[in-house]
Order: sequence, then C-alpha cells, then structure tokens
Amino acid sequence: MKAALVTAYGHNPQYADAPEPVASEEEIVIDVLAAALAPRVRSQAAGSHYTSTGALPLIPGVDGVGALPDGRQVYFLLPPDTTHGSMAQRVAMDPRRSVVLPEGADPVVVAATMNPAMASWVALRQRAHWRPGGSVLVLGATGSAGRAAVRVAHHLGAAEIVAVGRNATRMSDLTEFGVRRCIELDDDRSPTKSSPGLSSRRLAPSLCVTSPKPGRTPRHPLVWFSCRETPQRGCAWLQRPLLGGIPGC
Repeated sequence: MKAALVTAYGHNPQYADAPEPVASEEEIVIDVLAAALAPRVRSQAAGSHYTSTGALPLIPGVDGVGALPDGRQVYFLLPPDTTHGSMAQRVAMDPRRSVVLPEGADPVVVAATMNPAMASWVALRQRAHWRPGGSVLVLGATGSAGRAAVRVAHHLGAAEIVAVGRNATRMSDLTEFGVRRCIELDDDRSPTKSSPGLSSRRLAPSLCVTSPKPGRTPRHPLVWFSCRETPQRGCAWLQRPLLGGIPGC
C-alpha cells in the first residue's frame, strides 16, 4: 500500500510503499478515507512530540475517517505513540476507539474538524468544573479551534459566550452560536476595539465568568492579562473555563 513515510526526522514525509497493517486481536483493518494534518501530527512527523519514541520508519497520523468492511464510515483514534498512523491507504484500528458517522457525513470535513473541536469538548466535558448555564471566554475565537470552541460551548448549554480575537468580521458571524460579548484586539493585542453589532468592552473586573450553583451564582472578576502570557495562568486564577483557540490569540 501507499503511505506518507518518514524515514529521517528533519525531512519531509515521502509518498512511498509501506507494509500492510497487521491487526491485533482487538483491531480490524479499514480503508482510510481522510486523515487530518493537525499540529499534533506535524510534531509527530518531526519526532518532537512528547509521545515520540524515535522509532523509524514512521507513518504519521493519529486519527481520521475510514470505511469499515461493511461500508459504514467511522471516525477513529489511534494510540498516541503509534508508528503506523492514519496517513496511509489502510490502517489497523480498535473499534472501541471509533465512532460510526451518520450517513452522508463528509469524511474530509469530519477528519479536519475533530481535532480542533475536541480541544474544547474535552476541556468542558472532562477537565473544567463547569455546568450548562455557565459562561465561557474563548481566546482566539477567529481561528478554527476557537470557532469550534464557541460552537461546542453553545451546544453544551453556555448561557454567555465571550469571544476574544483580532478580526471583528469573523467574530460578528458567531452571534448565532451564542456569542453576546466580544473583545477585538488590535495589532499590539490591546483590547480596545468594538465589534459591529455586539456589546464589547475592555477586559476588566466588570467582565465576569460565572458558574451557577443551586441558590447562588458565584462571580469571579476577570482582569486583563497579556495574550503573550500563558492562557493557563489566567485559567488557573479564574478557576473557570477559559478556552484558547490559537497560541497567543
């Protein structure tokens, strides 16, 4: 079969022949329809990701969309340290790490959007002590991961979503997904501009992120910190969901 093959770190993968995947007892071999070239995969191909074992040759790719033997399409995840990734014609995957897609789903769109969307989905569903009805602040709301974070927060029941970014036009079309407040950053990343049609204000103590609890709604004032600082520092101080779309906003 053909695959994107890394034979030396520091060099581009080559379109080359690769061994057919061998399935374990828990796995099946499927045809790959689409695999995403996410930053995670780029670091894997460079050997710089923390899960890298240094083993070569390497077929990069950690997820994708494939076709089961019965024709159904699935989104699948591979083990993070795999050397037999999804950028190949076929791959061995564990069905327990897959989700059957609805009929008519576009495999390219699904493969491209799952990685950025899962960043906010996992953050809100698994990592943050957050409940529907709370508020979410999204840094970098104009990028792919940030825009996905807005839609994920809206889908999960956020009462208020605050978007932060440097493109007012791209933020203004997020109103249908629950964005009610927006902070536009200028070139030096100062929160000074307003976005058309949205209530905009500086990041200041008056901007709060809330998490409702029975009988009361605790408020945590949010003060401005530079987007050049690590967003997690602000998130740790807030103790409330702050989702970063792209590094440095």
